[in-house]
Amino acid sequence: MRRVMQEAGVNVGLQKEICNLQPLRLRSGQAATCNLQFPGEVPDADLKKLYAKAFGLIFPSRWEGFGLPPLESLAAGCPVLSSDRSCMPEALGSEGIIYFNPSRSDAIVRAIETVLNDPAGTRARARRIVPKLAERHDWRAAAHRTIRAFEEVLRAS
Repeated sequence: MRRVMQEAGVNVGLQKEICNLQPLRLRSGQAATCNLQFPGEVPDADLKKLYAKAFGLIFPSRWEGFGLPPLESLAAGCPVLSSDRSCMPEALGSEGIIYFNPSRSDAIVRAIETVLNDPAGTRARARRIVPKLAERHDWRAAAHRTIRAFEEVLRAS
């Protein structure tokens, strides 16, 4: 598991540091226990249930090719707390996502506190952006654009 997380750009020491920052502080003044889970590989059949129960998906990747897990999470109605590095802001857009610097545990904790302080609002904002992201990342439209690009190259040669 450690090797997989390191290959994905996740700082394992940072994960432990975040989990040790207890308690998280809520606006109400109450303390919240840090109960993060790092489930590793999850079968596709279980993902939707996991996303539905989660307060959010924390995605601290530093190097990402595209960012499918956050898109899957959003499609299931689960808020996303994402790294502000690599392609994530471009892939996910600026609305409804809580971004943080993945190298700073305090930034990740603030992102978690944002969700804990307004779970219903955070979930509602995440759900509102799904249609826009679905339109932007439509695989059929991407395939048509790719075919058109190939056709243009062939015509030009």
